[in-house]
Amino acid sequence: MSQTIAYPVDLHVHSRFSDGLFSPEELAARAVRAGIGWIALCDHDTLEGIQPMKRAVAASLLPGGERMRFFSSLELSTGDGSTHVLGYGADAENAALCRTLEDIRLSRLTRMEEMLNRLEALDVRLPEERRARLLVPGTGRAHLARELMGMGLVSTVAQAFDRYLGKGKPGYVPRKCPTAQEGVALLKAAGATPVLAHPCRLGLETAALYSFVLSLKEAGLAGLEAWHPSANRTQAMELDRFARRNGLLVTGGSDFHGDANTQAALGHMPSGWNRWQEDSQLLFDLISPCD
Repeated sequence: MSQTIAYPVDLHVHSRFSDGLFSPEELAARAVRAGIGWIALCDHDTLEGIQPMKRAVAASLLPGGERMRFFSSLELSTGDGSTHVLGYGADAENAALCRTLEDIRLSRLTRMEEMLNRLEALDVRLPEERRARLLVPGTGRAHLARELMGMGLVSTVAQAFDRYLGKGKPGYVPRKCPTAQEGVALLKAAGATPVLAHPCRLGLETAALYSFVLSLKEAGLAGLEAWHPSANRTQAMELDRFARRNGLLVTGGSDFHGDANTQAALGHMPSGWNRWQEDSQLLFDLISPCD
Protein backbone atom coordinates (compact mmCIF):
# COMPACT_ATOMS: atom_id res chain seq x y z
CA MET A 1 0.00 0.00 0.00
CA SER A 2 1.31 3.41 -0.93
CA GLN A 3 2.04 6.40 1.26
CA THR A 4 -1.09 8.54 1.41
CA ILE A 5 -2.10 12.07 2.37
CA ALA A 6 -5.39 13.44 3.66
CA TYR A 7 -7.90 15.11 1.34
CA PRO A 8 -11.21 16.77 2.30
CA VAL A 9 -13.00 14.34 -0.01
CA ASP A 10 -13.63 10.59 0.14
CA LEU A 11 -15.73 9.01 -2.60
CA HIS A 12 -15.42 5.41 -1.37
CA VAL A 13 -16.26 4.40 2.21
CA HIS A 14 -18.06 1.42 3.75
CA SER A 15 -20.50 0.99 6.64
CA ARG A 16 -21.96 -1.85 8.69
CA PHE A 17 -24.51 -2.36 5.93
CA SER A 18 -21.78 -4.33 4.15
CA ASP A 19 -18.36 -5.07 5.62
CA GLY A 20 -17.50 -1.80 7.34
CA LEU A 21 -17.24 -1.59 11.11
CA PHE A 22 -19.13 1.66 11.69
CA SER A 23 -22.74 2.76 11.40
CA PRO A 24 -23.61 5.64 9.07
CA GLU A 25 -23.91 7.90 12.11
CA GLU A 26 -20.43 6.94 13.30
CA LEU A 27 -19.03 7.37 9.79
CA ALA A 28 -20.51 10.86 9.49
CA ALA A 29 -19.09 11.86 12.88
CA ARG A 30 -15.65 10.56 11.94
CA ALA A 31 -15.84 12.37 8.62
CA VAL A 32 -16.57 15.65 10.42
CA ARG A 33 -13.58 15.14 12.69
CA ALA A 34 -11.40 14.38 9.64
CA GLY A 35 -12.59 17.51 7.83
CA ILE A 36 -14.24 15.55 5.00
CA GLY A 37 -16.53 17.84 3.03
CA TRP A 38 -17.50 15.38 0.28
CA ILE A 39 -18.32 11.74 1.05
CA ALA A 40 -19.76 8.71 -0.77
CA LEU A 41 -21.09 5.53 0.80
CA CYS A 42 -20.15 2.57 -1.45
CA ASP A 43 -21.25 -0.52 0.43
CA HIS A 44 -20.75 -3.87 -1.27
CA ASP A 45 -23.75 -5.00 -3.32
CA THR A 46 -26.34 -3.09 -1.30
CA LEU A 47 -28.04 0.30 -1.17
CA GLU A 48 -29.61 -0.30 2.25
CA GLY A 49 -27.31 2.14 4.03
CA ILE A 50 -27.94 5.08 1.70
CA GLN A 51 -30.92 6.65 3.47
CA PRO A 52 -29.42 6.30 6.99
CA MET A 53 -26.14 7.77 5.71
CA LYS A 54 -27.93 10.60 3.94
CA ARG A 55 -29.75 11.49 7.17
CA ALA A 56 -26.53 11.29 9.19
CA VAL A 57 -24.69 13.55 6.74
CA ALA A 58 -27.59 16.03 6.65
CA ALA A 59 -27.44 16.29 10.45
CA SER A 60 -23.68 16.90 10.49
CA LEU A 61 -21.89 20.23 10.36
CA LEU A 62 -18.23 20.76 9.52
CA PRO A 63 -16.12 22.96 11.83
CA GLY A 64 -16.76 26.02 9.63
CA GLY A 65 -20.52 25.49 9.79
CA GLU A 66 -20.93 24.16 6.26
CA ARG A 67 -22.55 20.83 5.45
CA MET A 68 -20.97 17.80 3.82
CA ARG A 69 -21.96 16.85 0.30
CA PHE A 70 -23.23 13.30 0.07
CA PHE A 71 -22.86 10.97 -2.94
CA SER A 72 -25.06 7.85 -2.89
CA SER A 73 -23.38 4.81 -4.41
CA LEU A 74 -22.66 1.11 -4.11
CA GLU A 75 -19.76 -1.18 -4.98
CA LEU A 76 -21.02 -3.88 -7.32
CA SER A 77 -19.15 -7.20 -7.44
CA THR A 78 -18.58 -8.56 -10.95
CA GLY A 79 -16.77 -11.46 -12.59
CA ASP A 80 -15.40 -13.81 -9.93
CA GLY A 81 -16.08 -11.10 -7.35
CA SER A 82 -12.70 -9.40 -7.61
CA THR A 83 -13.64 -6.72 -10.18
CA HIS A 84 -15.71 -4.01 -8.56
CA VAL A 85 -17.70 -1.21 -10.18
CA LEU A 86 -18.90 1.80 -8.21
CA GLY A 87 -22.39 2.97 -9.17
CA TYR A 88 -22.87 6.61 -8.18
CA GLY A 89 -26.46 7.80 -8.13
CA ALA A 90 -28.06 4.39 -8.81
CA ASP A 91 -31.84 4.17 -8.59
CA ALA A 92 -32.55 2.05 -5.51
CA GLU A 93 -35.95 1.10 -6.95
CA ASN A 94 -34.63 -0.24 -10.25
CA ALA A 95 -36.07 -3.76 -10.54
CA ALA A 96 -33.20 -5.35 -12.46
CA LEU A 97 -30.60 -3.91 -10.10
CA CYS A 98 -32.58 -5.00 -7.03
CA ARG A 99 -32.88 -8.56 -8.36
CA THR A 100 -29.16 -8.73 -9.07
CA LEU A 101 -28.24 -7.40 -5.63
CA GLU A 102 -30.51 -9.96 -3.97
CA ASP A 103 -28.96 -12.77 -6.03
CA ILE A 104 -25.46 -11.64 -5.04
CA ARG A 105 -26.52 -11.34 -1.40
CA LEU A 106 -27.80 -14.91 -1.33
CA SER A 107 -24.77 -16.22 -3.21
CA ARG A 108 -22.56 -14.86 -0.43
CA LEU A 109 -24.17 -17.33 1.97
CA THR A 110 -23.36 -20.30 -0.27
CA ARG A 111 -19.83 -19.03 -0.66
CA MET A 112 -19.40 -18.58 3.09
CA GLU A 113 -20.47 -22.17 3.69
CA GLU A 114 -17.85 -23.39 1.22
CA MET A 115 -15.12 -21.20 2.72
CA LEU A 116 -15.87 -22.54 6.18
CA ASN A 117 -15.71 -26.09 4.80
CA ARG A 118 -12.33 -25.39 3.23
CA LEU A 119 -11.01 -23.94 6.47
CA GLU A 120 -12.22 -27.00 8.36
CA ALA A 121 -10.24 -29.16 5.94
CA LEU A 122 -7.21 -27.21 7.18
CA ASP A 123 -8.22 -27.93 10.81
CA VAL A 124 -9.41 -24.35 11.24
CA ARG A 125 -12.76 -24.87 12.96
CA LEU A 126 -14.84 -21.91 14.06
CA PRO A 127 -16.98 -22.23 17.21
CA GLU A 128 -20.72 -22.43 16.59
CA GLU A 129 -21.44 -18.87 17.72
CA ARG A 130 -18.91 -17.49 15.25
CA ARG A 131 -20.30 -19.67 12.45
CA ALA A 132 -23.80 -18.43 13.23
CA ARG A 133 -22.70 -14.81 12.79
CA LEU A 134 -21.24 -15.68 9.40
CA LEU A 135 -23.94 -17.95 8.00
CA VAL A 136 -26.38 -15.19 7.07
CA PRO A 137 -26.93 -13.57 3.66
CA GLY A 138 -24.59 -10.70 2.86
CA THR A 139 -21.48 -11.66 4.81
CA GLY A 140 -18.12 -11.80 3.09
CA ARG A 141 -14.43 -12.44 3.50
CA ALA A 142 -13.85 -9.40 5.72
CA HIS A 143 -16.38 -10.73 8.23
CA LEU A 144 -14.68 -14.13 8.22
CA ALA A 145 -11.26 -12.50 8.57
CA ARG A 146 -12.42 -10.65 11.69
CA GLU A 147 -13.68 -13.89 13.23
CA LEU A 148 -10.27 -15.47 12.58
CA MET A 149 -8.71 -12.47 14.31
CA GLY A 150 -11.07 -12.92 17.24
CA MET A 151 -9.84 -16.50 17.57
CA GLY A 152 -6.24 -15.32 17.62
CA LEU A 153 -5.37 -17.21 14.42
CA VAL A 154 -4.27 -14.02 12.64
CA SER A 155 -3.37 -10.54 13.80
CA THR A 156 -4.97 -8.47 11.04
CA VAL A 157 -7.54 -8.70 8.26
CA ALA A 158 -4.70 -8.45 5.75
CA GLN A 159 -2.96 -11.42 7.35
CA ALA A 160 -6.15 -13.48 7.12
CA PHE A 161 -6.33 -12.73 3.41
CA ASP A 162 -2.63 -13.46 2.91
CA ARG A 163 -2.84 -16.77 4.76
CA TYR A 164 -6.34 -18.11 4.03
CA LEU A 165 -8.80 -15.97 2.11
CA GLY A 166 -7.02 -14.16 -0.70
CA LYS A 167 -7.25 -15.28 -4.29
CA GLY A 168 -5.24 -18.47 -4.71
CA LYS A 169 -5.16 -19.19 -0.96
CA PRO A 170 -6.60 -22.42 0.46
CA GLY A 171 -9.79 -20.87 1.85
CA TYR A 172 -10.60 -18.78 -1.21
CA VAL A 173 -13.82 -19.50 -3.10
CA PRO A 174 -14.60 -17.58 -6.31
CA ARG A 175 -17.98 -15.98 -6.68
CA LYS A 176 -20.53 -16.02 -9.48
CA CYS A 177 -21.47 -12.47 -10.36
CA PRO A 178 -22.40 -10.55 -13.51
CA THR A 179 -19.48 -10.00 -15.87
CA ALA A 180 -17.83 -6.61 -15.57
CA GLN A 181 -19.47 -5.53 -18.83
CA GLU A 182 -22.86 -6.73 -17.59
CA GLY A 183 -22.35 -4.94 -14.29
CA VAL A 184 -21.49 -1.66 -15.97
CA ALA A 185 -24.51 -1.93 -18.27
CA LEU A 186 -26.77 -2.84 -15.32
CA LEU A 187 -25.65 0.19 -13.32
CA LYS A 188 -26.01 2.51 -16.29
CA ALA A 189 -29.53 1.22 -16.94
CA ALA A 190 -30.30 1.94 -13.27
CA GLY A 191 -29.37 5.59 -13.77
CA ALA A 192 -25.92 5.27 -12.18
CA THR A 193 -22.58 6.72 -13.22
CA PRO A 194 -20.36 3.59 -13.30
CA VAL A 195 -16.72 3.94 -12.17
CA LEU A 196 -14.16 1.13 -12.09
CA ALA A 197 -12.95 0.74 -8.49
CA HIS A 198 -9.29 0.38 -7.45
CA PRO A 199 -7.92 -0.69 -10.87
CA CYS A 200 -4.47 -1.48 -9.45
CA ARG A 201 -5.99 -4.33 -7.46
CA LEU A 202 -6.83 -6.18 -10.65
CA GLY A 203 -3.19 -7.23 -11.00
CA LEU A 204 -3.09 -6.54 -14.74
CA GLU A 205 -0.14 -5.24 -16.73
CA THR A 206 -0.63 -1.65 -17.89
CA ALA A 207 -1.53 -2.48 -21.50
CA ALA A 208 -4.00 -5.18 -20.43
CA LEU A 209 -5.56 -2.90 -17.82
CA TYR A 210 -6.03 -0.06 -20.31
CA SER A 211 -7.54 -2.44 -22.86
CA PHE A 212 -9.93 -3.76 -20.21
CA VAL A 213 -10.98 -0.26 -19.17
CA LEU A 214 -11.67 0.72 -22.78
CA SER A 215 -13.79 -2.40 -23.25
CA LEU A 216 -15.82 -1.37 -20.20
CA LYS A 217 -16.15 2.14 -21.59
CA GLU A 218 -17.90 0.61 -24.62
CA ALA A 219 -20.36 -0.97 -22.18
CA GLY A 220 -21.01 2.39 -20.49
CA LEU A 221 -18.17 2.88 -17.98
CA ALA A 222 -17.99 6.58 -17.11
CA GLY A 223 -14.97 6.85 -14.81
CA LEU A 224 -11.88 5.44 -13.16
CA GLU A 225 -10.98 5.46 -9.47
CA ALA A 226 -7.42 6.58 -10.13
CA TRP A 227 -6.78 7.88 -6.61
CA HIS A 228 -6.96 4.89 -4.28
CA PRO A 229 -4.48 3.62 -1.65
CA SER A 230 -3.76 0.50 -3.72
CA ALA A 231 -1.93 2.76 -6.21
CA ASN A 232 1.28 4.61 -5.52
CA ARG A 233 1.58 8.24 -6.58
CA THR A 234 3.12 7.42 -9.96
CA GLN A 235 0.46 4.82 -10.76
CA ALA A 236 -2.33 7.15 -9.68
CA MET A 237 -1.04 9.96 -11.86
CA GLU A 238 -0.73 7.62 -14.85
CA LEU A 239 -4.28 6.37 -14.34
CA ASP A 240 -5.47 9.96 -13.99
CA ARG A 241 -3.87 10.95 -17.31
CA PHE A 242 -5.21 7.84 -19.05
CA ALA A 243 -8.74 8.53 -17.82
CA ARG A 244 -8.72 12.15 -18.95
CA ARG A 245 -7.26 11.27 -22.37
CA ASN A 246 -10.11 8.85 -22.90
CA GLY A 247 -12.95 11.03 -21.70
CA LEU A 248 -13.45 9.24 -18.39
CA LEU A 249 -14.23 10.83 -15.04
CA VAL A 250 -11.53 10.71 -12.36
CA THR A 251 -12.49 9.79 -8.80
CA GLY A 252 -10.73 8.93 -5.58
CA GLY A 253 -11.51 7.24 -2.30
CA SER A 254 -9.86 5.65 0.71
CA ASP A 255 -11.95 2.44 0.70
CA PHE A 256 -12.28 2.97 4.46
CA HIS A 257 -13.76 0.05 6.40
CA GLY A 258 -12.62 0.97 9.90
CA ASP A 259 -10.31 -1.96 10.64
CA ALA A 260 -7.31 -1.30 12.87
CA ASN A 261 -3.81 -2.17 11.72
CA THR A 262 -4.42 -0.87 8.20
CA GLN A 263 -3.27 2.28 6.47
CA ALA A 264 -6.81 3.05 5.28
CA ALA A 265 -8.05 6.27 6.85
CA LEU A 266 -10.85 8.57 5.83
CA GLY A 267 -9.76 10.90 3.04
CA HIS A 268 -6.34 9.29 2.64
CA MET A 269 -5.16 8.70 -0.94
CA PRO A 270 -1.90 9.09 -2.87
CA SER A 271 -0.60 12.63 -3.11
CA GLY A 272 -1.00 14.54 -6.36
CA TRP A 273 -4.76 14.65 -6.93
CA ASN A 274 -4.68 18.39 -7.59
CA ARG A 275 -8.02 18.47 -9.38
CA TRP A 276 -10.00 16.69 -6.66
CA GLN A 277 -12.51 19.51 -6.22
CA GLU A 278 -13.18 19.91 -9.93
CA ASP A 279 -13.52 16.14 -10.39
CA SER A 280 -15.78 15.71 -7.37
CA GLN A 281 -18.01 18.59 -8.45
CA LEU A 282 -18.37 17.10 -11.91
CA LEU A 283 -19.49 13.77 -10.48
CA PHE A 284 -21.80 15.47 -7.99
CA ASP A 285 -23.47 17.45 -10.76
CA LEU A 286 -23.98 14.27 -12.78
CA ILE A 287 -25.70 12.31 -10.02
CA SER A 288 -27.51 15.00 -8.03
CA PRO A 289 -30.62 14.97 -10.29
CA CYS A 290 -30.91 11.21 -9.61
CA ASP A 291 -30.13 11.39 -5.92
